[in-house]
Amino acid sequence: MLFRFARALGAALGALMMVTALSYAPVASAAMVGTGSALEATPGEAASGDARRARLRALLSREAAAEQLERLGVDPEEVRARVHALSDAEVARLTDRIDAMPAGGLNDDHLIVLLLLIIILLLAL
Repeated sequence: MLFRFARALGAALGALMMVTALSYAPVASAAMVGTGSALEATPGEAASGDARRARLRALLSREAAAEQLERLGVDPEEVRARVHALSDAEVARLTDRIDAMPAGGLNDDHLIVLLLLIIILLLAL
Protein backbone atom coordinates (compact mmCIF):
# COMPACT_ATOMS: atom_id res chain seq x y z
CA MET A 1 0.00 0.00 0.00
CA LEU A 2 2.75 2.46 0.97
CA PHE A 3 4.77 1.44 -2.09
CA ARG A 4 1.84 2.22 -4.43
CA PHE A 5 1.35 5.59 -2.74
CA ALA A 6 5.05 6.46 -3.02
CA ARG A 7 5.06 5.39 -6.66
CA ALA A 8 1.99 7.48 -7.48
CA LEU A 9 3.40 10.45 -5.56
CA GLY A 10 6.70 10.16 -7.43
CA ALA A 11 4.90 10.05 -10.77
CA ALA A 12 2.77 13.07 -9.84
CA LEU A 13 5.80 15.07 -8.70
CA GLY A 14 7.70 14.11 -11.85
CA ALA A 15 4.78 15.23 -13.99
CA LEU A 16 4.54 18.47 -12.04
CA MET A 17 8.24 19.17 -12.57
CA MET A 18 7.96 18.54 -16.31
CA VAL A 19 4.89 20.75 -16.69
CA THR A 20 6.61 23.48 -14.67
CA ALA A 21 9.74 23.24 -16.81
CA LEU A 22 7.70 23.42 -20.00
CA SER A 23 5.68 26.40 -18.83
CA TYR A 24 8.86 28.47 -18.49
CA ALA A 25 10.17 27.52 -21.93
CA PRO A 26 10.49 30.58 -24.14
CA VAL A 27 8.10 30.81 -27.04
CA ALA A 28 9.38 32.61 -30.11
CA SER A 29 8.29 33.22 -33.63
CA ALA A 30 10.28 34.32 -36.64
CA ALA A 31 9.24 36.78 -39.29
CA MET A 32 10.83 38.86 -42.00
CA VAL A 33 12.03 42.27 -40.85
CA GLY A 34 11.83 45.14 -43.28
CA THR A 35 14.75 47.50 -43.74
CA GLY A 36 12.74 50.47 -42.54
CA SER A 37 11.78 48.87 -39.25
CA ALA A 38 15.33 47.57 -38.73
CA LEU A 39 16.76 51.06 -39.20
CA GLU A 40 14.01 52.69 -37.16
CA ALA A 41 14.83 50.94 -33.86
CA THR A 42 18.20 49.33 -33.50
CA PRO A 43 19.08 47.17 -30.46
CA GLY A 44 19.93 49.24 -27.41
CA GLU A 45 18.16 52.26 -28.83
CA ALA A 46 14.65 53.19 -27.73
CA ALA A 47 12.10 53.88 -30.43
CA SER A 48 10.86 57.44 -30.65
CA GLY A 49 7.50 58.45 -29.24
CA ASP A 50 6.00 58.75 -32.72
CA ALA A 51 7.19 55.28 -33.70
CA ARG A 52 5.78 53.79 -30.48
CA ARG A 53 2.49 55.60 -30.99
CA ALA A 54 2.32 54.33 -34.59
CA ARG A 55 2.97 50.82 -33.30
CA LEU A 56 0.08 51.12 -30.84
CA ARG A 57 -2.19 52.40 -33.61
CA ALA A 58 -1.16 49.44 -35.77
CA LEU A 59 -1.99 47.03 -32.94
CA LEU A 60 -5.38 48.65 -32.45
CA SER A 61 -6.17 48.59 -36.17
CA ARG A 62 -6.03 44.80 -36.23
CA GLU A 63 -9.40 43.17 -36.64
CA ALA A 64 -8.83 40.78 -33.71
CA ALA A 65 -8.05 43.67 -31.38
CA ALA A 66 -11.19 45.55 -32.43
CA GLU A 67 -13.31 42.43 -31.90
CA GLN A 68 -11.84 41.86 -28.44
CA LEU A 69 -12.43 45.48 -27.46
CA GLU A 70 -16.05 45.25 -28.59
CA ARG A 71 -16.47 41.99 -26.62
CA LEU A 72 -15.24 43.86 -23.56
CA GLY A 73 -17.75 46.65 -24.21
CA VAL A 74 -15.21 49.27 -25.25
CA ASP A 75 -15.54 51.39 -28.38
CA PRO A 76 -12.36 50.99 -30.51
CA GLU A 77 -12.59 54.63 -31.65
CA GLU A 78 -12.58 55.78 -28.02
CA VAL A 79 -9.45 53.68 -27.40
CA ARG A 80 -7.75 55.24 -30.44
CA ALA A 81 -8.62 58.72 -29.13
CA ARG A 82 -7.20 57.88 -25.71
CA VAL A 83 -4.00 56.49 -27.23
CA HIS A 84 -3.66 59.73 -29.19
CA ALA A 85 -4.03 61.70 -25.94
CA LEU A 86 -1.30 59.74 -24.07
CA SER A 87 1.98 61.44 -23.31
CA ASP A 88 5.21 60.05 -24.78
CA ALA A 89 6.20 58.62 -21.39
CA GLU A 90 2.86 56.83 -21.06
CA VAL A 91 3.13 55.46 -24.59
CA ALA A 92 6.66 54.24 -23.82
CA ARG A 93 5.47 52.53 -20.63
CA LEU A 94 2.56 50.88 -22.45
CA THR A 95 4.69 49.59 -25.33
CA ASP A 96 7.31 48.32 -22.88
CA ARG A 97 4.59 46.37 -21.05
CA ILE A 98 3.35 44.96 -24.35
CA ASP A 99 6.90 43.94 -25.28
CA ALA A 100 7.33 42.20 -21.91
CA MET A 101 4.23 40.04 -22.39
CA PRO A 102 4.74 36.48 -23.63
CA ALA A 103 4.07 36.03 -27.31
CA GLY A 104 2.45 32.61 -27.11
CA GLY A 105 0.74 30.14 -24.87
CA LEU A 106 0.58 26.39 -24.96
CA ASN A 107 1.70 24.99 -28.28
CA ASP A 108 1.22 21.51 -29.71
CA ASP A 109 4.41 20.17 -28.10
CA HIS A 110 3.23 21.21 -24.65
CA LEU A 111 -0.15 19.56 -25.21
CA ILE A 112 1.43 16.29 -26.36
CA VAL A 113 3.72 16.16 -23.32
CA LEU A 114 0.81 17.02 -21.03
CA LEU A 115 -1.31 14.23 -22.52
CA LEU A 116 1.56 11.75 -22.17
CA LEU A 117 2.01 12.73 -18.54
CA ILE A 118 -1.68 12.26 -17.84
CA ILE A 119 -1.59 8.81 -19.47
CA ILE A 120 1.49 7.85 -17.44
CA LEU A 121 -0.20 9.01 -14.23
CA LEU A 122 -3.32 7.02 -15.02
CA LEU A 123 -1.27 3.91 -15.75
CA ALA A 124 0.75 4.35 -12.54
CA LEU A 125 -2.39 4.33 -10.42
